Amino acid sequence: MKISRKWILVAALVLSVAMASSGTIAYLSDEASAVNVMTLGSVKIEQIEQERGEDGKLVDFSQGKPALPAVGPIAWADAGKGAIVNGTEYLVFTEDLKNVIDKIVTVKNTGKSDAFVRTIIAIEAPDYDPNNLIHVNVSPDGLTQTSWTPVDIDGVNYVYSVFTYDEALAPNEISTPSLMQLFLDSDADNEDCAKFGDTWEVLVLSQAVQADGFSDAATALDAAFGKITADNHPWMDNPPTKPVTVYTAAELQKALDDATDGAIILLGDDIEGDVTATQKPDVKVTLEGCGYTFDGFLTVDGKSATILTAGLTVKNVNFKADSISADACINLGEEGNNNTRYTCNVTVENCTFDVPGAVGVKSYTGGDKNLKIIGCTVTENAHSLVQAKGIDGILVENCTVKSKNGLNFNNSDNVEVIGCEVDVKGYAVRFGESSGGVGAAETYLIKDCALKSANADGDATIILRGTADNSTLTIVNTTIVGTPDITNTATGATVIK
Repeated sequence: MKISRKWILVAALVLSVAMASSGTIAYLSDEASAVNVMTLGSVKIEQIEQERGEDGKLVDFSQGKPALPAVGPIAWADAGKGAIVNGTEYLVFTEDLKNVIDKIVTVKNTGKSDAFVRTIIAIEAPDYDPNNLIHVNVSPDGLTQTSWTPVDIDGVNYVYSVFTYDEALAPNEISTPSLMQLFLDSDADNEDCAKFGDTWEVLVLSQAVQADGFSDAATALDAAFGKITADNHPWMDNPPTKPVTVYTAAELQKALDDATDGAIILLGDDIEGDVTATQKPDVKVTLEGCGYTFDGFLTVDGKSATILTAGLTVKNVNFKADSISADACINLGEEGNNNTRYTCNVTVENCTFDVPGAVGVKSYTGGDKNLKIIGCTVTENAHSLVQAKGIDGILVENCTVKSKNGLNFNNSDNVEVIGCEVDVKGYAVRFGESSGGVGAAETYLIKDCALKSANADGDATIILRGTADNSTLTIVNTTIVGTPDITNTATGATVIK
């Protein structure tokens, strides 16, 4: 057996308990949390709350426990006298410390699929006090815990903490515990206790999502339920929109059409088909691929309106097909259709592009604003990562590009390429169009990159041409391999290295 210990003093908080004629007393309760699990996808879990019985074995947790100020020395029990959970001993406070309350919380995966799980614990704390009157024993082996954070729940002050299990929970597996024990410090007096009311509420809720398709627990759970904050937690009166899981292109299209602000759409399986995300005022949508494959293309329809309050984030999608009917996997507008142009605030994150001859992200008419491509990978089959036309504001960061060509920004402005590895046959980075009149004084930055070209078509590794005249390219801490390494045929363009 191993012994694990974690004792947290929740700083600057006071636990309030009710006053009675016989002295200071309260009752521990979590009855306000009638539903204590939330799941998404094909998973099922059970939250288990226990205490030690008279023989030391675990029994179901009983409500209505008196919560009295502790009496005795604060010390840990010797080895062999702790709480046995799943055959592992966890340290508890010594029996000489009276009025400690057991509340041992674990989670069991009762479904048939591996699941990522987290438990959110909120402890009622009406006041702030420098004397550390609330004591909490947690044993987060294999857990990542956030700091205790103040939050208002139904007009009552709590502090909450999130315990995320680092590894997926297998079917029939029971987790290590999160919460173990609580007690009120012996310094709590009647004035402290009067602030509490009739009960000391401790709310506990566990969330789970399928592990398949996600790289880690935090990514999976945040995608499914959102990041837990004081404005997004399970006990809100009006919680954010629950994510929608889709399994076909038709379901994905409907979810995109119906999306309201903050909507999260999860792929629940590989999808084949083409879809369109139409931008709307004050509506920002996240499409979370969960690592599934998308065989088709996604068109972003900007309605030719430059809707600055709209936004679309596409994450963790594997674009993979033998071929697609469009030039690119993600199209900002449609070729030849000006009514769909002027997209705004599109972010493509942690996606892979493995479609022969296709571009990862492409714009057609110009006038788009704020494109971010972060952490994406392009295989040798593809044409390039990005073909951008007249976009104002582009960030390409931490991408790996192994395709025929790399990044083509044409007449875009305010372009930053940071931390990218580009190893291609043709150009690695290209600015400016070959013709089309005098360009504006665009600004470009390449920083912390490794750029390499085989110069198979005679192109340089970095190219400035035509409408990139009067522009300024700043290159910082970047290796450039290829012959030629840079060509600059844009009149008046300046390269700063």
